[in-house]
Amino acid sequence: MPDIELRAFAYVSWSLWVADCPVPACRGAEHFGHAPITGAVGGLTQRGFCCARCGLTCPSVWPDNAADIWAVLQMRPLPETRSWLIGESIEDLVAENVAAGLIAPEVLHRQVIAVDGRLSEPVRQLATAGAAPTAVGAGPQFAIGGR
Repeated sequence: MPDIELRAFAYVSWSLWVADCPVPACRGAEHFGHAPITGAVGGLTQRGFCCARCGLTCPSVWPDNAADIWAVLQMRPLPETRSWLIGESIEDLVAENVAAGLIAPEVLHRQVIAVDGRLSEPVRQLATAGAAPTAVGAGPQFAIGGR
């Protein structure tokens, strides 16, 4: 049987970047940075994952457009509405913001929302300008286009 390298995949839940432990029987999860209530540092970093429950250490995998995802989510005023799951596109997140009344549809009229999974520059500027202050769980400080 081939040796399979386990990897933890980052996603956003309630304003926190988190990853589930890839060990099937573990069911642990870790967050990035400091927890908003306890201040505890989680076991998810930009390069790795360390599960406090089972002790697994493995690489972490982040979306290439993590900064764009975070910018769109920061437009949402309530931390509990800032979530992104693997497989959701930037267009999906922007559409959710439009449906919630956070972006007027006419602002996006004839705008290209994303190119190759990354926000177009006009939409990135809109997301950055309209971002709500971070009250809970600061996201990883990725540069647009890389880590």
